[in-house]
This record gives sequence, C-alpha cells and structure tokens, in this order.
Amino acid sequence: MELIGKLDKSPNAVHRHYTLEHSADPDLRSCQLVLTLGSTAAERMIKRKGPVMHAMLRREQFLAFYPQPPLHPRGAVYSDTPLRDYMSLIDATLPNRRKILVFGSERTQSLYTRLRAEAQRVGRELEMLSHQDDVLFDELLRHHAGEDVVLLILPDPHVFNSDTARPIIIAAYQRAVPMVTYAPSLVRAGSLMAVYRTLDDQAAELERHITSWKDNGRLPSAAYASGYSISINYLLARAMRLTIPTKQAVLDTMRRVDSDE
Repeated sequence: MELIGKLDKSPNAVHRHYTLEHSADPDLRSCQLVLTLGSTAAERMIKRKGPVMHAMLRREQFLAFYPQPPLHPRGAVYSDTPLRDYMSLIDATLPNRRKILVFGSERTQSLYTRLRAEAQRVGRELEMLSHQDDVLFDELLRHHAGEDVVLLILPDPHVFNSDTARPIIIAAYQRAVPMVTYAPSLVRAGSLMAVYRTLDDQAAELERHITSWKDNGRLPSAAYASGYSISINYLLARAMRLTIPTKQAVLDTMRRVDSDE
C-alpha cells in the first residue's frame, strides 16, 4: 500500500482499495479505472473489459499475461529495469572494462540477443556464463583472470538468491571483478553498483499515466518508469583500485546519453 500513498492526492480523485478476496465485487466492476499491485492482482484483472493499469509488475510478466495486443485498454509501469540502463551505468563508470560477463540460467540466457545489442551500443563485448550445478562460480571467473571484465547479474532467482549471493559476491571480489546488480541491498552486501526503480520512481510514472488517462481517456502504452536510481559502493571501489565519478556525475552522464538518443 506504500505505493498507493505516493500516487495522485487530488481532492477530486476517488480511490477505493480492494483486496484479492474482493476481485469479483460489483463495485470494483463499475470502477472507471482499476490499478493492480503485483502479479496476482494483475492476473485477476486480465479479462476485465474496462481499463486496467498494472503496477509492481515486471515487463516479462506483463508480456506473459498479454502475449497478444489486449482487447481492452491496458497500461503498466514496469517495476524492473531495462537492459540499456545496466549498460549505460557500466559505460559511465568503468570505461576501461571492455567485456561484460553475464551470469544466469536459461531465463537470463534467453535475453542474449537483446543484451548483445545493448552491449554493442556502448562498445562492449558480451559473454554469457551459463549456470552449471556441478561447477563453482569461482571456476567460471578463473578463466577470465587478468582480463578487463565486469560482471552483470540480472534478477534470476535460479542462480542468484539468498543461498548463492554471498559466494558469488566473494568470488567476484577475490577475482577483482567489479559486479553490477539490480538492487541497493546487493550493493550493501558487497556488489559494486546497482541501477533500479524505486517506489518513488514508479509512483511518479504511474501518476503521469493516470493523469494522461484522466485528460484524454486513453491509457499510455506499458513502459518503464523514466526515472531511475543508482547505488555505488565507493569503499569497495577504492579497495579494488577503481576510480568512479561521483554519483551525481554518473547520473548526469546517463541522463545526457538518454536525452541524446
């Protein structure tokens, strides 16, 4: 409910909150616009004939719910981060690291074509490291000892979870490989950097979409929040003898590239 508290507070707006148990409530069916939070709520509203706006939903989840263009008005603000932002962060902070290693399961491997295109956009080589149950992650990194590489970890619970995060972070540090991830908690745990969408970032985008719907009666297309946040572990950077610009300078560089493109 924290996200709801960050949305439009106009005195003319009427907000009603419904739990999953009330997804078939007649009052809900009469609402002009339904905003869902999370994948379970989104799934309950797939067949609704009226407009639906989805929040706290990853892009891949939205596309799984709507593999074909929806018959009824649908919008979404994705909660995850586009691949281009990871590459832009690497480009703005580690200009001498020319190869990007991406570690993941089949879920991440399926993104190879898009990842390679984004890596090429910033002039980087891309290599996928496949998860293998019988091979230690440190052994995978050992083959890149001495190379100017950076490790990119995307949300992939099959290989990066509460059981595996610490060994992967330790292995990357011991091999002097800077690691870029997707959550500030992982930066606090020992990765070098992360780029992500906060609730504030998502709420601001949701408000823009809902305001657009109020003004012209049409929901904007599903999209990522235009705003984003980054975290950088400068203590770790110094320990790894890396010189990284200030956080504001990095954000300015990333946003300048966004505006140029």
